[in-house]
Amino acid sequence: MVLSKPLSYDCTRHIIKHTDPNLRILLSLRCPSIQAFEKSISFKCQQLQFSPNWTSINGCCYINNLLLRGRSEPIRMKRLEINVTFLRLPGSVKYHSKEVDFRVTGFGFDLLKKILDVSSFPLNFYGIGYISEDWTTFEHPVFRSARNIFISNKENNQPELFRSLLKHPNKSITVQSRLPWITFQTITDNWKTTQRKVGTSLTIERVHTEDVENVLNQILQEEQHRENKNGDLIIPLYQDKSLKISSGDIHEKLPSDPKFWNDLMNFLKLEVIDVDSELYMSEIR
Repeated sequence: MVLSKPLSYDCTRHIIKHTDPNLRILLSLRCPSIQAFEKSISFKCQQLQFSPNWTSINGCCYINNLLLRGRSEPIRMKRLEINVTFLRLPGSVKYHSKEVDFRVTGFGFDLLKKILDVSSFPLNFYGIGYISEDWTTFEHPVFRSARNIFISNKENNQPELFRSLLKHPNKSITVQSRLPWITFQTITDNWKTTQRKVGTSLTIERVHTEDVENVLNQILQEEQHRENKNGDLIIPLYQDKSLKISSGDIHEKLPSDPKFWNDLMNFLKLEVIDVDSELYMSEIR
């Protein structure tokens, strides 16, 4: 019987580096001999989530919030989520993520600077929580440079929120809010004046059915428009650019009592498109 030879140090490091992150933690906890050098190898995962009593790595939960401490390389993940109002993290650990979701917390840019490696910026996605008319948040370079923004808004209708957002260059913004017709007009007038680039989009979630119907009916009555094969409304914006308006619902089924239908959650999406590309797509469908 031939005994197998133990793996060399370099081979073991390479295997550990590409091992599933949760299996890697399990091996490290059960094999003290690899704990030291395992922490010196870059750690990668899809999603890292911090909550009051546990840490979740790719959906697997751990009670100990400090299990990632002692690492010499930034911990890399696709998305970092923090769902606590008080967070205790080892100060020596840095995190690398292009997507950060702080929606349900009061954490701000100071924490980002402390825990995120500089290579994370600019962010591809930045989710923030409720803003109570503190529009200075929108002036911060981290916010302005993020490609996609999500704002969890607890107020049903904040016209000033939209007026403040329209001053900034973010490519894609999603915000939870109601949407009266006058606010819709403010948005479209601004995009015509500033000539927003193709691909710029604003998605309003949690729009009541009544709001969606009102906006769409006003467009049909007052705006020059056409409808594509998907049922989206297209209105002229500037030069050879148009505005595509899509809508839909995010509820699973209608309540039995019709009086509750107007309170259902819907979305309305505005997106700048190129006229030629839209016509081409219509022709090939």
